[in-house]
This record gives sequence, C-alpha cells and structure tokens, in this order.
Amino acid sequence: MKKYYALIIDVVRSRVLSDEDRFDVQKKLDDAIVAVNRVFEKKIIKSVSFSAGDSVQGLFDTISSAYKAYLLIKSAVFPHVIRAGIGYGEINYMMLNLFQDDDSNRYDGHAYHLAKSAVEYAKKEKRNLIIKTEEQYDRMINPIIDDEEILSITLSRMAIYSLINLIDPIIDNRFNLDIEYYKIICPLITRIVNYYRKKSRVTNIKIYKGYDGAANPEELDENQVYSYLYQYQQDHFIFKNK
Repeated sequence: MKKYYALIIDVVRSRVLSDEDRFDVQKKLDDAIVAVNRVFEKKIIKSVSFSAGDSVQGLFDTISSAYKAYLLIKSAVFPHVIRAGIGYGEINYMMLNLFQDDDSNRYDGHAYHLAKSAVEYAKKEKRNLIIKTEEQYDRMINPIIDDEEILSITLSRMAIYSLINLIDPIIDNRFNLDIEYYKIICPLITRIVNYYRKKSRVTNIKIYKGYDGAANPEELDENQVYSYLYQYQQDHFIFKNK
C-alpha cells in the first residue's frame, strides 16, 4: 500500500493571543493555505485546510513538497510562530477511495498519527518541526531541519528569510505560476516588508526608490507590492519567450 506524507501545523501559544493577534494569525493562515494549495497542487494528495482552531493539515506525495509547504506557511504567518509535524505512513485506503472531496480532515491513517505525534514531540522539545518516518532517516534529518537552532536569526533577518520563502516559488520555473499567485501572496509580502521597515535599524531613510525610480513613502501598500510583482511577471514572461 502506498505511503504519503501528512503535515500538521499548530500556532505556538495560540491560547494566550489577544483577539487582535488571533485574527491576524488566522487571516495569515488562511492566505497561506490558498498559496500552498496553489503552488503545490500537483504534489498535494489532499488539500491543506483548517482542522481545528489554529491548526492546519494536508497530505502530500513527497517529503520535499510537505517540507516546502511548511516553510511557506511558516513564512506567511511571520512574526507569529508555528510548530509542525510531518508523518510518513499509510492512509486508510477505504477513506481515500470513498471520499472524493479534497478536504484532508476527512482522512485518517498512520501518516496522520505520526504527524500528530511529531507535533507533540516538537512541543515537548521546543522545536519548530519534527519529521517521523519510523526509519533511521529521522535521526539524520531532524537535527538538520532544526533551522531555528542552527540559524539563531533575529526577527529582522527572519523577515527577510520569510520573504525569500514566499518569493521562491515565483523564481522557480518548475511551478509555472500565473498572476493569481502574485495576488495571493501580495498581502503577505506587504505585511512582512512593513514589519521589517518598522524594526530595521536604518531609521534615517524615510523614502525609497520604487520600481520606476520614483521616491515612495516609507510604508508599502498592497497596490505597490502588486505592481512590483506584476512588473516582474511581465519582464520574466518576455525574457522566457525570447
């Protein structure tokens, strides 16, 4: 029987969030889910969706797509923090064939059980991501993917790291993304960029040069971000078709 990779994500300390922060993280999660399902639609067995409260889950056919989905969601909810587990195992075959809808909440199996166990272990060990495959692979990969411990990055650098993860699918030609993805990530990028501008140590620069060379206000709005992304998409299309 074929095995799959289940991804389960929880928001760290979600119970103590203020109403405003809870709304913010829910909105970012919602945007992230749309982005992930668009980027990895060919690798997703069952779409990423909300499972309960601030938890989301999805089912993938490769470890790389599950891990990249985690990175994208992690970046999208910045500066909030998530904890995740990826489990590799079989899925209830009867459910997989009986239920034709794309909601991963309808499914069960060993992959999900391992993913839930991985999330609990990550919580106990104060880690951001744990992968459980019940193979020697686990001992090798988990120390490597503990990026928070390895990087020890500041929030400002984390903002840049998050932007890279969101923009990476655009640069990677394998995804063949259209302008709809740009619209999806536009609000996410806008919030992260403005967060970075507020936290940046460079406080004496009040304007910046836009794509057209004109001076712009310090804080970006979504229309400006969309115009940059749209221009990139147009330039990239022209370059690719030369």
